[in-house]
Amino acid sequence: MTASDLASLASAAYGPQWQSALSREMRIALRTVQRWAADGIPKAATAAGIRAFLTDRARIKLAGPVSGADGDARDDAAFAECEPVVAALIGAGEDAGFHEAEILAAVLSIVIGRMADGAGIPATVSTLRQVIDGLKEQRDS
Repeated sequence: MTASDLASLASAAYGPQWQSALSREMRIALRTVQRWAADGIPKAATAAGIRAFLTDRARIKLAGPVSGADGDARDDAAFAECEPVVAALIGAGEDAGFHEAEILAAVLSIVIGRMADGAGIPATVSTLRQVIDGLKEQRDS
């Protein structure tokens, strides 16, 4: 498990002060947790155990947007808040035996269905076209 993956999972479970909380709850030396935070967890079995432990404890609480934030700032804030939760979901799915692509396809299908239900099919199609156009621009640049 990379240090970044660990930080995302642990932050979702404990918030920004996750190292001390994880050390305490798992009865692991703080220095060990700090080493993992810096270097990741090299042993696959240990990483899988920590991932399962953190996924079970993940708190899905998102900070709201800053008061008065405009559309782009709100979008950026939503992305920053949701990314660690999605990373934890992907990790939990991989631990269960799914491939990342399978998990992402399922999440995408769920998201598109909910967008269509909430915003309507024309708005969903328009949003998806914007995403596809953005991907084409990235590919071509």
